[in-house]
Amino acid sequence: MGMRAPQRSERETQGSASQYPHKKIIDEVYGYIKSYEDGTIERPPFPGGYSPACPDFLNGIASKDVVIDVRTRLWARLFLPECVASSQRRAPIVLHFHGGGLCTGSAAAASFHRFCSTMAILSESIWVSVDYRLAPEYRLPAAYDDGFTAFTWLCAQSDIHASPVPRSVVASMAHQEEESQNPSYGHDNNWHVPVGEQDGNMNNMQVASDAWLCSYGDFSNCFLSGESSGGAIVHYLTMKLCRMEYSSIKIRGLILIHGAFLVEGCYDMTVLNPRFERNPDTYRWLCLPMGAPGDHPLVNPLHSEAPSFQGISWPPSFVAVADRDRFYDSTLRYVEVMKQYGHVAEFDVTNGEPHCFYLFRPRSEEAKSFYKRIASFIVRHSQRWCGNSLL
Repeated sequence: MGMRAPQRSERETQGSASQYPHKKIIDEVYGYIKSYEDGTIERPPFPGGYSPACPDFLNGIASKDVVIDVRTRLWARLFLPECVASSQRRAPIVLHFHGGGLCTGSAAAASFHRFCSTMAILSESIWVSVDYRLAPEYRLPAAYDDGFTAFTWLCAQSDIHASPVPRSVVASMAHQEEESQNPSYGHDNNWHVPVGEQDGNMNNMQVASDAWLCSYGDFSNCFLSGESSGGAIVHYLTMKLCRMEYSSIKIRGLILIHGAFLVEGCYDMTVLNPRFERNPDTYRWLCLPMGAPGDHPLVNPLHSEAPSFQGISWPPSFVAVADRDRFYDSTLRYVEVMKQYGHVAEFDVTNGEPHCFYLFRPRSEEAKSFYKRIASFIVRHSQRWCGNSLL
């Protein structure tokens, strides 16, 4: 099912502080989000504006928006390179989650649109950028639930491709919706599922075939990707998938870009600009369940109560950070723990750059080099040259 994404996310407004001069601001990330005492949430237009999808090839790329779940208004933007459409071999599929502290951003934001377009062309792969629900209107685990729903939708596309008769996919929609509206914050948060078990309260969700994925995508060569808070979604989604049984698609690797991992005591809130010093903490309080403690397993992947790397089969990972990123230390610790349990991780460091620099200076030599390293990871870990002909 197709749909047109708004030029500006409906979750974001054009207002500024002057729009509500008599309201008290209780939390703010400058230029991105304001939370008022009466519960009003204000989001200025995302920096850089928004890009519409274009289903016709323009500069080597076509894009379109598709609905994943109409009930939660979950949708995604697909990016199809012209080189893939003209090839006789199926292309890897990258399921991507944008950044924004789980509180801001959109798959339609120009910076994220440009990044996915660039990466799809360089890696000769189809990118699926998910527009998930944002906090504080939808607090965690809502974004993680949406990540799982998007993955389930991708599995359904694989089922449709493999079968001449489209099949329904079983998704835990009712359970996820209930948890998102009434989240608990105990040990598991439904993100630590024993192998072989399924979530209860499952409903059938009919999924329409997507022509791009079913015609050009290689479901045996899939990657999960996320930047900043999107990297956190990838982490928690993978932790869940590693404890479930699924066979529709094959995950070849993870791409964790400048992950916003709030490892207690391991991130520097004053890096670069004191005006932004409260960003991590502000985002944390806006996205966590009401009343939850600050050091929480839903935002700290190395928390003692968070799902462990131990005893699971974790995909090869490309973990990137910049040395002037406030999350440098927490990312370094994250990679160390991953490797302690025998998992493969490429630790990529860009020197002299801040958090997500490539989004703000996409034409810089540092950004271009970074794009190539990500594309190289996808090429090296995919099996595209081993067959999978379209014929």
